[in-house]
Amino acid sequence: MVLEPALDRWRLQASLIFGWRRATTGRDKARGRPHNRSSGGEAIAYARNAIELDPNTAAGCRLLACALAFAGDPAEAIAAAEQALRASPRDPMQWVTFGSIANAHFAKGRYQLAFEFADRAARLAPDWAGSYLTLASSAAHLGLIEEARAAIARALELGPRHRLTAMQNRPLFGKPEVVARYLDGLRRSGLPE
Repeated sequence: MVLEPALDRWRLQASLIFGWRRATTGRDKARGRPHNRSSGGEAIAYARNAIELDPNTAAGCRLLACALAFAGDPAEAIAAAEQALRASPRDPMQWVTFGSIANAHFAKGRYQLAFEFADRAARLAPDWAGSYLTLASSAAHLGLIEEARAAIARALELGPRHRLTAMQNRPLFGKPEVVARYLDGLRRSGLPE
């Protein structure tokens, strides 16, 4: 089928764009090249292309939701995530979709919704540190310091190298004001410098 190579191509390219490869000190160890992230524009274009090829692709909608949440378009990110959930209501990757919804709500300053969706993502994928980071930052902004500290403790169990300085150097969100709020919540949660 023609669709599969296209989907494989955008998955690979999205992984390169978002920096989903393992990298240390700003370099991709496997290839020895600088680790580069864009604002998500390329990932958005690839996801839109995949959706154009197959409007019912949950994977394409999921990637679009993730890219838009980080790039700073929360409303469209949530719409894409909802489309992914409709396209595949039993999708084993729903945790990514819920994580994208959480990040979109966080970007918009809706911390209660961000907290709820990050919690759903964490329940579906308890070994993914990203959901615990968003959970922690959202909880801190809600004044739920015990929950925030518990989420940071779990994130550090999963990824002991998580540090504020690393997140400042490689921010997830494209908008500086969202990055500042996210880091502030993580700082109040107890994430080490």
